[in-house]
Amino acid sequence: MAFSNQLRNMAGALVMLFLAIGLNHGSAWAQGRSVSGSVKDVGGNPVIGAGVLVKGTDRGTTTDLDGNYTLPVQGTGTVTLTFSSLGYRERNVQIPQSQSVLNVVLEEDMTTLNDVVVVAYGTQKRASLTGAISSVNSQALKETRSENVVNMLAGKMAGVRVVQTSGEPGSFSSSINIRGLGQPLVIIDGVPRDNMERLDANEIESISTLKDASAAIYGMRASNGVILITTKKGKSGDSHIEYEGYAGFSTPINTPDGLNAWQFMEITNENNIMRGSMAPGSFVYSLDEIEKYKSGQKVGTEWWRINNNNYSPQTSHTVSMSGGNDKIQYFSNFAYLSQQGVFSTGDLNYERFNLRSNISADVTKNLKAEVLINGMMDTKNSPYYDTEIFYRTAWVEKPVDAAYANYTKPYMQNISQGYNPLAITDSDIVGYKRNKQRLIQVTGTLTYDFPWVEGLQAKASYSYDYTNWEFKELKKSYTLYTYNIDANEFIPSVYGGKDDDPDLNSIKRGTRFSQNNLLQASLSYNHDFGKHHVAALALYEQQTTDMDNFYAMRYIQMNSLGELSNGVSDGQVGSMDSAYYTSGVRTSDQSGLWKIASKSLVGRINYDWSERYYIEAAFRYDGSSKFYKGHQWGFFPSVSAGWRISEEPFVKNLSLNFLDNLKLRASFGESGDDSTANFQYIEGYEYGPGSIDWWPILWNGKDQNLVKLLATPNENLTWIRTQTANIGLDGNFWNGLLGFEIDFFQRYRTGKPATRNVTIPDWLGQSLAQENLNSDRTRGFDLTVRHHNHFGDFLYGITGNMAFSRMMNRYVEHTDYGTQYLNWRNNSTNRYNDIWWGYDYAGQFNDLYEIWDAPIMDNLGNSQLKPGDYCYEDWNGDGVIDENDLHPIKYGAQTSPVLYYGLTLDLSWKGIDLTAVFQGGAFNNVKYDWYLSTPFIYDKNGPDFFFDRWHMEDASADPLDPRTKWVRGYLPTTSQGSNAMSLNTSTSAASLHEASYIRLKSLELGYTLPKKWVQKVNASSVRVFTNAYNLLTCTGLKYLDPEHPSSGYGTTYPLICTVNFGVNIKF
Repeated sequence: MAFSNQLRNMAGALVMLFLAIGLNHGSAWAQGRSVSGSVKDVGGNPVIGAGVLVKGTDRGTTTDLDGNYTLPVQGTGTVTLTFSSLGYRERNVQIPQSQSVLNVVLEEDMTTLNDVVVVAYGTQKRASLTGAISSVNSQALKETRSENVVNMLAGKMAGVRVVQTSGEPGSFSSSINIRGLGQPLVIIDGVPRDNMERLDANEIESISTLKDASAAIYGMRASNGVILITTKKGKSGDSHIEYEGYAGFSTPINTPDGLNAWQFMEITNENNIMRGSMAPGSFVYSLDEIEKYKSGQKVGTEWWRINNNNYSPQTSHTVSMSGGNDKIQYFSNFAYLSQQGVFSTGDLNYERFNLRSNISADVTKNLKAEVLINGMMDTKNSPYYDTEIFYRTAWVEKPVDAAYANYTKPYMQNISQGYNPLAITDSDIVGYKRNKQRLIQVTGTLTYDFPWVEGLQAKASYSYDYTNWEFKELKKSYTLYTYNIDANEFIPSVYGGKDDDPDLNSIKRGTRFSQNNLLQASLSYNHDFGKHHVAALALYEQQTTDMDNFYAMRYIQMNSLGELSNGVSDGQVGSMDSAYYTSGVRTSDQSGLWKIASKSLVGRINYDWSERYYIEAAFRYDGSSKFYKGHQWGFFPSVSAGWRISEEPFVKNLSLNFLDNLKLRASFGESGDDSTANFQYIEGYEYGPGSIDWWPILWNGKDQNLVKLLATPNENLTWIRTQTANIGLDGNFWNGLLGFEIDFFQRYRTGKPATRNVTIPDWLGQSLAQENLNSDRTRGFDLTVRHHNHFGDFLYGITGNMAFSRMMNRYVEHTDYGTQYLNWRNNSTNRYNDIWWGYDYAGQFNDLYEIWDAPIMDNLGNSQLKPGDYCYEDWNGDGVIDENDLHPIKYGAQTSPVLYYGLTLDLSWKGIDLTAVFQGGAFNNVKYDWYLSTPFIYDKNGPDFFFDRWHMEDASADPLDPRTKWVRGYLPTTSQGSNAMSLNTSTSAASLHEASYIRLKSLELGYTLPKKWVQKVNASSVRVFTNAYNLLTCTGLKYLDPEHPSSGYGTTYPLICTVNFGVNIKF
């Protein structure tokens, strides 16, 4: 609470400071003369928001709605002004001392060569890039609206794969990787941070991804690539205030329904007969009872609709302020987000506050100071039982059971494990979980330009990040009822309480503290010598990250205040447990209490001649405290080169007027990763009950507190090393009408930690430590193609991207499995890691005669097989179909596609704009699991698509009689609990499903009101918009979302489609 109040107070103070700066920024700083004028395009239209900068300085301004500007200019003599705007060619114009008015015309430039791209520890023009780097600006990012910035990148950058596995508010379960290599390192304003998903999109200026050796300069944890996020900064010019807000709703997508009551009853009868639990002609549910539900006399319970809203509200509000003069610039942003979940109780929700303040100031002529402050608070509330339990229960619970016992309120029906949706969606009944996160991030930077050496700059920065996580869980006992019709009474059953005292509730509270300190000091040089351009960087960096946590639990009386202080000491628990916490920056197995330090030296030199030949060489010298002396430091070099073929005289002499740029790029680099178990060189002990799992039970049949040695120390454990090679080609044609980038890459990783597969005698009492044993290789390509054009007032743009990557295990530590076949099957060395092993599918049995003639499949002479069941090929020809017939049948066994792609379409006409973003993937196969493959467990329910199954025409017939007539279906019989069901769900072409898809990820339609309307309210721009997210999906995958299959197979919170209506107002 104290931290929350402090953050709120800081927010109020900063807002007042920004208002004061905005009202007064133009008074005391300006000296000397002023230059004014207008900036227009070749058609005479004003260029709004064009940048006007005094070349060689950071003093500048922007044009207003009429394209006019006024810029204070210090000093005397001739100065050079730089005019730039997105989509126009940059112009440098000299203006003498005697001139005070300068009107400029900018020519349209549809190429992206002059775009400034954020790279490691700096920026470069796109034309000079030698690495594989993709980027999106703020405008392109916000074309998708989501509470999670990660989701907003989907489909927009080649090689960047985003998979969203849940739509639950506050879950942030989306994953992002670059080229299929794993989770990348995220750098926010120059600092490694793990709060990317919780940023407000309005505070982001640009996002770049380093996909090849260009990431190696970041050393440890950069082997999977790097994401660079730059937040917005203030610019010289008038103060600007911007408001953006939207409100809308979300609705779940791709959630299969369960069988209705009469369908469930028919399936249950069949299931019992098929598996032999009941004799033919016997029924769990009589045909008369089934008919009552069919005719509507009785109505079943749709458990998945109980306390489940079809539409849930959400809202977002953002206010930003920016401005400055030639001495001080500022940007501030305050954002609020609120989301409700699907539960109609309102107990599943998420709320977030974001606050950012970025201030830059010229302390002296050569010294510049910058302070970046970011604060965030969020809270997720939910009922005590996870949403997974709700969905799992909703799909399997019997529809013939009522939600209330004997249909009588308030006696909630007692169902399996007590998971009645009426109860577990209501925090007042079952208790709650409350998770809070609070963070403050501060970065201060001083930059000094040496006056006696042009281009020489020194920079020092320090950042401090503090994060506090809190959770509170109140588990309440609650009562469900079973109706006894004979006694006409409701029999209670208590759930959720203590085992030996059901009326006791439990309260658990925990907290984790994490702080990160980063110090950087650098010296850089950037200068032109005629046609030669040289840039160099030397940087020192040191970082410490430490973490601590604690949690405690007590039992409390039902009517007591839900706090630890009101609990009883009997059965209380207090401990440190890292299982409750994870961190994207560091993970640990040291009970959540640890401190890790690293030091690094970085060097880089860039050279280009005549903007034609480019070369970049860099290194990073990293040290990690996780390794033993002699192995703590790693040297990681990289080199890249570029050749702008289009700048060669022999190409220019060809008069290829359509060719703007053609550049060949190549890079190679090595990076290190210290993601091994911590401190494997230290000898240690484990203490606690039952810590020695091989020890006999002692003393009164109870485990005792014992001491066990930890793993045998390994002083030679060291860095995982990654070598990355890349070759690429960039092209731009017809003044930007058409452009492309294509890259081919390979990553080879060695020294992956693993434990050697040898037998350790029990008497040793130790396991083996990790060693640098395993290796893998990933190859692939990514491609971007873009086209932009306009016809009068109609502008359009199309950008498509595609990427493919696949990983092969080069060596995996293994043992001898005993036979030639088992060694082949289980040794994954030199094998792709996405192989599906299964049976060759040969169709479905048409009758019992085919079953009797088939190879033995069920270990019971095929006696449990029925018509409609799957039959398989005898792959090894031994007359028996068993595990020895398993072999590779398909690839694409990873949770995300091998090939993935995106397409962005932008249209605008006068004030109307439309943006559509598509995302898709191909060449991966998923296998249904749990209730999607084996429903009706314990005679429970299942998804409605299982009703399309093989079944007997006469429900009272004998399934083992060859004369019985069968009705064909898409799926086999429902022989739940039999060997036949196990065979039907075995991995084969029948149970694997192609998960290729294309999705309309986002669609936004906007209208910018005419200036003459909005100027009446002193606004510079007003835009109204509506957008939708996860709107349409085209896929052959049935009953499951193609982005969702890896997460619970339909039992977790579904993805959601959102629709919003909003407005953006600028002053």
